[in-house]
Amino acid sequence: GVYDKVKLFTKEEMVEVKRICTKGFLDGHPYKDVAKDVEAFTGKEAYKCVRLVRTTMSQASVDASMADLEELGIEEYEIHCTLDERTCDICSQYDGKIYKLGSDSPCPTFHPNCRCYISSVRPKEGKLRAARDERGKTIKVPATMTYPEWVEKFGSESAKQRLSMKMKKF
Repeated sequence: GVYDKVKLFTKEEMVEVKRICTKGFLDGHPYKDVAKDVEAFTGKEAYKCVRLVRTTMSQASVDASMADLEELGIEEYEIHCTLDERTCDICSQYDGKIYKLGSDSPCPTFHPNCRCYISSVRPKEGKLRAARDERGKTIKVPATMTYPEWVEKFGSESAKQRLSMKMKKF
């Protein structure tokens, strides 16, 4: 995950930050409160601490999902990105892709503030997933909908242009 690539905090700070985050999450504290504890410990700017805590929460969720899948003997996982205007080009390319568990396959988190997650591979026909419409309102779409399909149906013109430019590169 992205944890090992953090350059704004020393390795020693990261050990304590992980402890602060783990304790805060297990105690049920909101990420903003945990970020204040990280800020108090490190003396770094608030937005950097919030970003680190958000990313830590996402990474912890993915790590737990991986452990659960391994424990259940599931051999593959699927990556999901958030279907909205804020989804970056990095994450959108992984949406709906399936990989073998335990391999050197890509796995979230891909960057700070990454909102991707994983799940076991399961039938999608007739199922729904959350997305945001052109006004940013949460809606339900077919679970089979990919990020490019979401952009085509709900994305802004800038999102459509960005996707079109990305597709030309591949």
